[in-house]
Amino acid sequence: MFRTAHSTILISSLVMLGLAGCGDDDARPPTDGGSVPMDSGGVRTDAGPPGDGGARADGGVDAGAAAAVGGGADCASATMCDTCTPMGPCGWCGDTNTCMNGSGSGPTTGTCTDWRWVTSECTMPIDCSTGTDCASCAALGRCGWCPGTSTCSRGNADGPSTGTCAADWRYGSGSCIDCTVATTCGDCTAMSVCGWCGATGACARGTTDGPMMGTCASAWAWLGSECPGAGVDAGM
Repeated sequence: MFRTAHSTILISSLVMLGLAGCGDDDARPPTDGGSVPMDSGGVRTDAGPPGDGGARADGGVDAGAAAAVGGGADCASATMCDTCTPMGPCGWCGDTNTCMNGSGSGPTTGTCTDWRWVTSECTMPIDCSTGTDCASCAALGRCGWCPGTSTCSRGNADGPSTGTCAADWRYGSGSCIDCTVATTCGDCTAMSVCGWCGATGACARGTTDGPMMGTCASAWAWLGSECPGAGVDAGM
């Protein structure tokens, strides 16, 4: 009888020890190599596996996600103007109906006479020939006026896209100001794109360095303060 009781107590102890061991295993974190590193607060400390969106515990973006965002647009993948122009550095060339890398002035490589940089230009081609004078031409956008031939044509600030303009190409806001109407230095320099040539006594389109067409032998005045009698010797 004593042996039976002793056996029963021994078996009960072994069972309790087994249950306690199972509880300890369940309470312990996994120790295999696939465990996720945590800091003392239980926050994940790694940057996350590839493909998890690049999210980090610190709110940043991992290098893979950053590359995906800033890697540049594939302009050639766009097959229509309205899907091309919203893509970063891309513009649509109507000449070839292709999407190309470029800027507001044209493609990065090669040339395009029908370049469309903004989506609003995709709705219909800009017909520069409808510009009948400098003002109506400049208002079309992407068009410039050549006074020598009295024609409006596609181009940029440097000149027409095709052909040449031998004299005084007009492009952009303010380009249609007629400097020749000014008869005094003060009136001339008050106009944004005009300067006064003291040598000829005439107002002409130009920059701080001189007239855009021809030369001024002396006394070029770009600012009102440079006009004779304004306190500055314009001949110096």
